[in-house]
Amino acid sequence: MKSHYAFIINSAPGVGKSTILKNIHSRLPDGFAMIDGDDVGRVVPYQKSLSWLNVIQDNIADCCNNFSQYDYENCIVSFVFPTHERLNRLSGMLSDRGFRIKHIILDCSDDEITKRIMVRNTSKIINAEQAKNINRQIKNLSADYRIDTTETAADRVSDLVFDYILEVASENH
Repeated sequence: MKSHYAFIINSAPGVGKSTILKNIHSRLPDGFAMIDGDDVGRVVPYQKSLSWLNVIQDNIADCCNNFSQYDYENCIVSFVFPTHERLNRLSGMLSDRGFRIKHIILDCSDDEITKRIMVRNTSKIINAEQAKNINRQIKNLSADYRIDTTETAADRVSDLVFDYILEVASENH
């Protein structure tokens, strides 16, 4: 029996999650679905609350479940999961739905994340200090695959993530 995989791409804002999704979207073979937690979060007004985060995670898990019912065996999920609790909550829900979890962490240096946040000009939602703090928290989490994006071009990071996902998914066949 084939396993369903949920590939969780985890990083602080500004490190490269959305860029990776954009870069690999058209390259994925049949059987893959992608969920950007930022898009799911925009469904309801932005709040800095636990219930807002829970709604996003619940919707991500339900979307993965729905995709699997329509023969999308693998879901690629990107969002910010800075703590064991947040990551374990989503991983548990996905595991309960039959997914095997692969955790991919992207990180970068404090100087680089500061530059990226300044370029993005997203300080309404998160400032550079908050992003650096989240980046440090995520660096302390365990991962199945980890990439330091500080000096690696976005296209190369996308290729590395894409190759890893295909390698893991192909072990299934």
